[in-house]
Amino acid sequence: MTIRALSLCVATRRSTAAAWVIALGFVGACNANQLTVRAISNATGVPMPGVSVQVADQGWETTDANGEAKFTAVDGAFTVRTYQSFTQPTALAVDGPQGTVTIDDVRVFEGQTGSDVVVSVDGTTWSLLYPRAGWNKVGVSGAVTGRTQGAPASAWVQASNAGYWLGAPVAADGTFDLGALFQSPQASVTVRAAEGEQEYLGGTLTKLYAVGSATVPVTSGGHATGVAITMQPVTWSTAEGTVSLSDWQTYAATSWSLRFGPFERAFVGGIALITTAFSVSVPAPSLAGAETWVSVDAHSAGAFVGHDRRVSLPATGLVFSPPPRIDLVSPADGAGFDDTTVFQWSSVESGGVYSLSVDCSWGLGTAVNAVLYTIATTATQATIPAGAGVSVPVGSSCDWSVSWRAATDETVEVRWSQSPDRNLIR
Repeated sequence: MTIRALSLCVATRRSTAAAWVIALGFVGACNANQLTVRAISNATGVPMPGVSVQVADQGWETTDANGEAKFTAVDGAFTVRTYQSFTQPTALAVDGPQGTVTIDDVRVFEGQTGSDVVVSVDGTTWSLLYPRAGWNKVGVSGAVTGRTQGAPASAWVQASNAGYWLGAPVAADGTFDLGALFQSPQASVTVRAAEGEQEYLGGTLTKLYAVGSATVPVTSGGHATGVAITMQPVTWSTAEGTVSLSDWQTYAATSWSLRFGPFERAFVGGIALITTAFSVSVPAPSLAGAETWVSVDAHSAGAFVGHDRRVSLPATGLVFSPPPRIDLVSPADGAGFDDTTVFQWSSVESGGVYSLSVDCSWGLGTAVNAVLYTIATTATQATIPAGAGVSVPVGSSCDWSVSWRAATDETVEVRWSQSPDRNLIR
C-alpha cells in the first residue's frame, strides 16, 4: 500500500443559500485513489439514487441508495456529467392524468477537482395527486393559535421546498387540514403557519404579521393529527443603503424575504419600485430562527439581474450592485443547431459560474418528449454534451438561455444575472 493511499482524506463542503450553486459541485480535497460523486435532490438536499454519472472519460455509473457513485481519482480539473429520465403528467383531471411528458435531463459540471464531488440533480415533483417516484403523500391537521389581526388579514399553513408549495387556509376557529409531500428518506415535514395579507393564497405578501412552525413526524400515506402551531409576531424594522444600477436597466425594485433554509420556499413580500436614485429604504420583518434578506432586482428587454443580501435589522450602509446583463451572441434567434453548434454569450464579470440551459421538446397530444441540457462552466461558450443515449429529433423546437452567479459566500449574499431566451430549431 502506498503512502498516498495511507494518507488521511479530509473533505470540505460549503452549504449555500440556493440549490443552484450546490449544483456546481462544491468539493473537498482528498488524496485517496477513489473519487466519489454524490448526487443530491435540488428540492430537498436528500441523496438521489438511480442517477447515471460519468467522470471525465470513464464509464457511466449509477448512484446507490446513498446517492453515491465511485470512480478512479483524476488528477487536475475534470468534468462530471449526470443523466436522469422520468415521466410526469402534463395535465390533470378528476379521472387522472390526461397526458404525459418523458423528460431526459442531462447536466454537465465543468472544472471539478478533488475526490469528493457533490452535484445537485432534478429531485422535484409536480403533483400532490400523482407524486414522482421517491415522493410520499401525507395529511397534516391541527390548530393554529397566536393570530394578531382581523380582516383583511388571513392565516394559512404551508409545507414547501425548492420544488413545490402546498398551502391551506386556517379556519376561523384556528383549525387546518393540509395535504403535503415529503421525499424519501425524509421522516418529517415542517409546517409553517403565517398571518398576513396577500392577493391570493401562496402569492407575494403585502404584509406579514406572525409566523409559527411545527416539525411533524410522517409516514407515507399517513395522516398526522393534533398538530399545534403557535405563531409569534414578527418584528419590523428598516434596511437602508445605496444601489448601483447600469444604464440599460429600465425597471428596478426592492423586496424582502424571510428564509428558513436553502431548500424551503421563503416568505417574500414588500415589492416596491426604486424611485429615489441610488438609495433604498426597505421595511422588512425579522423572526427568531429565520434569516431576513433584502433584494434589489432589475430588468430590461427580457434580461434580469439582482443582488440579494442577508441583513440584521435595523441595517444601514448596505451596498447593492446588481451585475451587468448577459447578452446572447450566437446562435441567432430562430436559427438551426446541431451537436457541433457553439453557444456563445457575453461576459458578466471575472469569476463566477455560468449555466447554459438548452430545452427541447417534440410530440403532440398525450405523449410529449423533452430533453433538458444544463452546462455549468466558467467560460462564455459551450456545446451540448453527446452521450447518455440522448438525441433530439430534427425539427424539434428548442429554447436556450444563460444565467450567471458571482463567486460569493451565498450564505451572505447572492449576485446573479439571467439572459433573455432565444428560440432554436433542431
